[in-house]
Amino acid sequence: MSTPFSSGDTSQIGAKCDGSVPKNCPKGESIKFSDTGECICIIGCGHFNPAIPVGGDCSKDGKWKCLEIVSTNGSNKMKACVNTTWNLCHTGAASGSGGSDAGSTGSDTTSPPKDTAGPTCKQAGASCEVNSECCSKQCDPDFGDCQ
Repeated sequence: MSTPFSSGDTSQIGAKCDGSVPKNCPKGESIKFSDTGECICIIGCGHFNPAIPVGGDCSKDGKWKCLEIVSTNGSNKMKACVNTTWNLCHTGAASGSGGSDAGSTGSDTTSPPKDTAGPTCKQAGASCEVNSECCSKQCDPDFGDCQ
């Protein structure tokens, strides 16, 4: 995979991880997709100088943006530069200066929601009617809430 970044710590962003505990990822940050098990190097928005705000472009072509991504179980969040084609669960565009990472570094299992344009997927405990509304893709039919 060709990466959209060319120098220093950012040259491996978008590259496949070199192991279960990746050593090739900048700052040790990566994302692991729960549906495929694929691990890809990412970087926190706060590692740029100046920091990239949530919603800001991380790459010149605009294909990588700073989003506050959320794990499928809702327990981890991180402001990270991610590929827009991944359609990740995120908290939506928020105002602010980006700043340092909101979550822990390392792998974070994330699944794509149905659509990232407009409303984001619903977190655990939110009311739902169908699985696709939930970041976890699991809507409890008995209680009508995301798992």
